[in-house]
Amino acid sequence: MKFPGYGHAIGDEVLKEIAMRLERAIRKEDTIARLGGDEFAVVMESLKEAEGTMHCVQRLNAAFKEPVIVGDAQFVLSASIGISLYPQNGTDAHTLLRNADTAMFKAKEAGRGTFQFYVEEMTRYAVERARMEADLREAVERGELELHYQPQISLKDGHVVGFESLVRWRHPELGGLAPDQFIALAEDSGLILPLGEWVLRTACRQVTQWYSEGKNPGRVAVNISACQLGDYSLLDVVRTVLRETGCRPEWLELELTESSIMTRTQQAVSVMSELREVGVQLAIDDFGTGYSSLAYLRQLPIAKLKIDSSFIRDVSENEVDAAIVRAVIALGKTLNLQVIAEGVETCEQEDLLRAEGCDVVQGYYYSRALPAAEAGEFLRQEQHHSTKAVTSEPESLS
Repeated sequence: MKFPGYGHAIGDEVLKEIAMRLERAIRKEDTIARLGGDEFAVVMESLKEAEGTMHCVQRLNAAFKEPVIVGDAQFVLSASIGISLYPQNGTDAHTLLRNADTAMFKAKEAGRGTFQFYVEEMTRYAVERARMEADLREAVERGELELHYQPQISLKDGHVVGFESLVRWRHPELGGLAPDQFIALAEDSGLILPLGEWVLRTACRQVTQWYSEGKNPGRVAVNISACQLGDYSLLDVVRTVLRETGCRPEWLELELTESSIMTRTQQAVSVMSELREVGVQLAIDDFGTGYSSLAYLRQLPIAKLKIDSSFIRDVSENEVDAAIVRAVIALGKTLNLQVIAEGVETCEQEDLLRAEGCDVVQGYYYSRALPAAEAGEFLRQEQHHSTKAVTSEPESLS
């Protein structure tokens, strides 16, 4: 197996270490086998259905507690565990493995380091998931995807300084789907790479068009997933898209989550440094949710921290959230980084953020994410009012 950015040799060493840890975690009478890639199967006999199974799951998860170190590389890993029981979930090996695999995919959706027992409803879920994956494979060719753009507003002067691009899927049967309804599926199926390139190309083409029309949209921000960050071709894709769309590097901002960076820190620093050399601005999205090390944060070639909306939601009433927001803003200023708060919905939230020195905001208080045409009109009106205010100033002073 090849770990993105490290190659087959390092990947094999990581898998060997994990295999040894898992072998130490099971009993002598149990059986463990690698099914392929990074998937392992464990057969355990004579377990008390609830207590025994849970105890085994805890031991297996404990095998991933410590990072895996191979040479100078360090990997923070976790396991998603699917469980099927004999005879409730099958009486032959094929059925038990298939159902455990279905439960494992459900566990992956629930988050890292989780487990799921198989239930019959999961079979229907697996069928629906397969259908959604097939639909998503054809969504780009069918023109079912579109980008919406949410304005980012400077708290200093109220002007638009950028837009965050957010993909939407107009499913022919299910209607409009937000990213949280299909991005995880795209990542699990490998579709995130062509989907991510489509998003990047569309956003770059749009911001280039706005500038050609005399508008000043600032930067357009594009979210980069952990899978894209771990792919060898990301840097080449960015360079190619910039060249083919005529988008200047300084018009583009790439947003990466803390968790995607921390799972492959050394590789992330290398890729991000190369992207920064190209001239693209980088931001950490959902800051405060990924448990990043401040030591690593100093190494990252970033220009912006985005405070996760979960901290903004109750910032006016919850002192703990307010303290976290103040700390992130202070950290950003110390590191000479711009700080942007997402999910702003009220005047009270805006007042607090301005008082604490936050630089930029976005959220429903200003605008929802808009289709390209509406976003362009929003920008035109904002700049029209700004120009009108400037040209009328001499009259008010005379």
